[in-house]
Amino acid sequence: MNATELREHLHGTTPGLALPPAFAETVLRGGRRRRARRRLAVAASVVAVVAVAASATVVTMREDAPVPVADARLTMPTKGDLAGDKAFLDQARHAWQEGLPYSPEARDGYYDDLRGDPHVYWAGSTPAGRAAVVLQQVYVHRNNQVPENGLRTAEGLVAIDPGDGQLKLVTTRMIGWDEPGVADYYKFGPDDRTALIVDNGKPLHYAFDFTVVQGDDGRRDLRFDWSQAEPDDGVAIVTVPPDRSPWEMVAFEGSDPPDLLPVGDYSLMTTTASSYLMLRLTDPSYRMHSDLLPWGEVTWELGEPLGLPPIALDGRWGVFRSMAQQKDYVVSPWTIAVGLPDGRVIILKQSQVGTAPPRLIAKVAPDLTAETMNLIDGGTVDPEAILPVRFRIPDGGGWVVADKGKQLRYRTSPDGPWQDAGRDAALLPDTVREILVGDDYVRLS
Repeated sequence: MNATELREHLHGTTPGLALPPAFAETVLRGGRRRRARRRLAVAASVVAVVAVAASATVVTMREDAPVPVADARLTMPTKGDLAGDKAFLDQARHAWQEGLPYSPEARDGYYDDLRGDPHVYWAGSTPAGRAAVVLQQVYVHRNNQVPENGLRTAEGLVAIDPGDGQLKLVTTRMIGWDEPGVADYYKFGPDDRTALIVDNGKPLHYAFDFTVVQGDDGRRDLRFDWSQAEPDDGVAIVTVPPDRSPWEMVAFEGSDPPDLLPVGDYSLMTTTASSYLMLRLTDPSYRMHSDLLPWGEVTWELGEPLGLPPIALDGRWGVFRSMAQQKDYVVSPWTIAVGLPDGRVIILKQSQVGTAPPRLIAKVAPDLTAETMNLIDGGTVDPEAILPVRFRIPDGGGWVVADKGKQLRYRTSPDGPWQDAGRDAALLPDTVREILVGDDYVRLS
C-alpha cells in the first residue's frame, strides 16, 4: 500500500475524518515519531522571513526516557514453541544479521556499533509461519537523532516474507520507543494480518478499528473498541479480520487503555512489515549526511497551550509534503511548537538538503484547525553560535529562541532589568534586544 492508497482507505473507512496532510507518508515511514524513517524531501526555495513577534512564556519539555544501561531480556532463555529448535534459531540470527544493515534507520548509523551476539527472545509458530523476536545490544553514538551516547537494545521480527517466501528481518522496533502504554508489537504475514504482541509482563490490549467522536466543542477524538490479549509463552498472537484494515489495528500495554485519543495522535500505531520492506535501503553502506543540531527527539511548547501531543503536532505540520522528492533531505527530530494569543500556531524545525548548510524552517498557521500553513525560511543555522536558534515571528508575534541545556534571560533596553526566560527555549516579546545564554551575551538585530 502506498501513501495515496492509505489516505484514500482511511477517508473511506472513517467518513468525516480530516487527516493531517502528512499522515499517510508519516505512517509509511514508521508509524509515529521515531523520525529516522520519516525522511522527507525539500523544495529548493522557501519564502523569506518577515519581521515581528509577542510575550515571554513558560516552557514544557518532553524528552525520551533515559538511555538504559542494560536489558535483562538479553540474558533470558528463549521463549516460544520453537525455543528448542537450534536450526531455526540459527536461521533467525542469520536473517537478523543479514537484514539489519538494510533497515531504514540504519542510514542514521543506529546499528553501526553492535555489541555481543544477537539473542532470540522468542521463537514460535504463527498463522503466517515461523517467526522470531530478535534482540541485540548496540551502542548508539550521539547524532542528530540521538541526544546522547549509550547502550540500547535493537529489536526486530524475523518472519517469512510473503513476497518471496524467504525468512528475513521483516520489521524493526525503533530504538528508544519506550513510552508508557505503547505496546511492543508487529504486523506481518500475508496482507499484514498477523499481529504479534510481545508480553513484557503487563496487561495487553488490542483494537482493530476506531470510530470518530465529535464533541460539542468541535474536538474530534478516536474511540477504540478494546479487547484484552491472552499471552502464551511470551507473546500474544491475534489475526486482523478480513473486513478490517491492518493499518487501523493498534495495541496497548497496561491496565487502562485510553477511551479516547485525539485525532492526530497516532502514538499507538506501528508500521507494517510490508511498508518496512518497501522502505529498506538498497545500499547498506549509505548514511544520511546531517549537520543538524544534536538535540535529539524533544518538543518544546511555548506560549498558549495547544492541547495536542507532540506526535499530533509533528504528524500534522512537522513534516513537509511539498518537500517529498529529494533523497537527501533530513528534518530535525526536535520541534518547537508555539501558540500565540491571536490563535496562530508556529511549528519550528531544522532541515538540511545534502551537504548544504542546515536551515531553520517555520510553518505558521492561523489556528489549530488549519489544514495549510505558510512555510517560512528562518535562514541558515550555525551550530557554533551562542544562540543557534533565533526566529522572529511575522506580524509582531515575538522572538523564538533556543539553545538546549542553556539558561535564558533577556531585557528590552540596554539598562533594563534582566528577566528570566527559563531553559532551552523561550518565546520572547518582540521588543527584546539583548539575551543572556548561560553566561554569554547576544544582541538581536
